[in-house]
Amino acid sequence: MANDEEVEGKSAVLDESNDWKVSFTDLDKYLDGEEIEYSVIEVEVPEYYEASPQDPVKNEEEKTITLTLINILNPPATPEESEPPSTAPTPPPSKRVVPDTGTK
Repeated sequence: MANDEEVEGKSAVLDESNDWKVSFTDLDKYLDGEEIEYSVIEVEVPEYYEASPQDPVKNEEEKTITLTLINILNPPATPEESEPPSTAPTPPPSKRVVPDTGTK
């Protein structure tokens, strides 16, 4: 992306075969006298992941910009397990049988 606009012909599929890296060359530095701000996006983010672009790292000496995109795992929320009651249930009152001694 250049100034939030897609750059025609500048896309790549990253995988193990390219060590998850790609280089784009021959990119313009300026547009209408203003420096272009380059960025990357991930078109198809894997399920339960969130793409997190990092700040660009410019190397003026090598005339490069390193753009990093990290996928952060966001597993689905699990239903909360039912919590046990905070107090034990009160047992029903018991009858106490007192033997009849015949006296009152």
